[in-house]
Amino acid sequence: MNDQGVHDDASDLHFLAAEQAGMLLALLAAADSGQRDEIPVGAIVCEPLGWVLAETGNDSAASHDPLGHAEIRALRQAAQRRGNYRLPGSSLFVTLEPCVMCQAAIELTRVERVVFAAHRHEEETTPSTAYATASLQMIRRFFAPKRELARPLPL
Repeated sequence: MNDQGVHDDASDLHFLAAEQAGMLLALLAAADSGQRDEIPVGAIVCEPLGWVLAETGNDSAASHDPLGHAEIRALRQAAQRRGNYRLPGSSLFVTLEPCVMCQAAIELTRVERVVFAAHRHEEETTPSTAYATASLQMIRRFFAPKRELARPLPL
């Protein structure tokens, strides 16, 4: 949509390209988290023109920080880079729907737009997009061996 609120092909393509780039970067950050044995969730914060302010993944286990979610870490990095805890006009791209804690942080920072790949409870259903599929595959792969270890032994 252009400045007058009218759809035009150029602005629609810019939006689509920014969304695809943001989600691809978030998926790469999620993959990096998984490699570090963290739950594979990635988050990116971008300026209105597409400049990346922050790119990170989960880090709760390694940092012993219950607030080490990808979204919180990305919001902190973006706020420090911007020199302001408010992030109006920015977009957050995240591979999994934010939890309640992260939703509150997003609201406090006044992020304008949140784009996530998969719903939290989508794991039991068929993913709706390629991004959701990729995100949920990483999460399933991460938890599969842990669930196998947690299975009770037959008596």
